[in-house]
Amino acid sequence: MAALLLLSTLAAAEPKPADRLRVTSDLMSVYPDKNYSEFIGHVEAIYQGRLLRCRRLKAFFSKEAKSLDRIEAEEDVVLIDKEIEARCARAVYYKDRDLVVLKGDPHLKSGDNIFRGQVINVNLTSRRLTIEGGVEADIAPEKKAD
Repeated sequence: MAALLLLSTLAAAEPKPADRLRVTSDLMSVYPDKNYSEFIGHVEAIYQGRLLRCRRLKAFFSKEAKSLDRIEAEEDVVLIDKEIEARCARAVYYKDRDLVVLKGDPHLKSGDNIFRGQVINVNLTSRRLTIEGGVEADIAPEKKAD
């Protein structure tokens, strides 16, 4: 009976597959005292159906909930989420706001639209963009249905 109770408790605490962070890389280092793991070399991460590629990634976890807090990606960053594809030198994803901040010559393509600036903020839930500094927007007209 105790084993059954333990198994049901563990199953309830286990994150849903969509909430799991799956990462492949050449090297992984864990820093439990600082609550993060670092992945280096050919990094590919999948979180909530989003694909992130880079050379270096740090995944930070909250102490209390022991869940993902934020992700920092550096060097040749590529983020793909549905119709959005972004490229930059550095990206930080904040889980609590479902917000990604792109820096280092960021380019974002959404459908046929292309955006550039010094900093691009993307709310991945609402799809709201905020672009700061040297904004360039190439906005295509909507395609009409035949």
